[in-house]
Amino acid sequence: MPFLKQFSNTGSIIGLWWLNETSEQLWTDDLLNPAEKKLYSGFVNERRKYEFLATRNLLNHLLDGDFLLEYEDAGRPILIRPESHISISHAMGMAAVIVSRTPTGIDVEPISRNVEKAASRFLSDSEKIWTENTCNPNFYKLLCWCAKEAIFKMKRMANVDFSKHINILPIVNIEKQTLKAIFTIENLIEEIQFHYFTEKNHIIVWCVQ
Repeated sequence: MPFLKQFSNTGSIIGLWWLNETSEQLWTDDLLNPAEKKLYSGFVNERRKYEFLATRNLLNHLLDGDFLLEYEDAGRPILIRPESHISISHAMGMAAVIVSRTPTGIDVEPISRNVEKAASRFLSDSEKIWTENTCNPNFYKLLCWCAKEAIFKMKRMANVDFSKHINILPIVNIEKQTLKAIFTIENLIEEIQFHYFTEKNHIIVWCVQ
């Protein structure tokens, strides 16, 4: 069964889909509405087609098939029905979706992903220090990356510099799997709490407004 997990927290529903089928196995004639079929037919990349179908299957499970999803020009998803906020993420082997009453963001990555080479571009100086002093520096650098991606999706603001505008605070209690970030841009200074967990060798990070 490719549908992995569904749970609710802080007014949100999160679902995970294990990507181990083919596009043919994901397809059913009633899966897509006419507008979605037109959008799907325009995809050239096979991986994009596959992720699109997996996401629709996942939403069918989460929302009992009663939903209408559209996309902004920039590609961001908008949930028209039910009137809620949505965020979608794909990684090799997994798709993740969160639906919430308030703005939200989610990101998923395989734990095996090495972000060491890119870390200097998305970590602040303080983040570089505290992640290096953990028991697993690559994991916590990856956690910072996922958290910043989730926050970026939630805020839906342009020109966000991950190393300057989003600062992940050091871990206080590993068991809680909850961290805080300070989002600072222009005249806005905001503390954001985010959550994370692992499933099938992937890390999933999410936040709600």
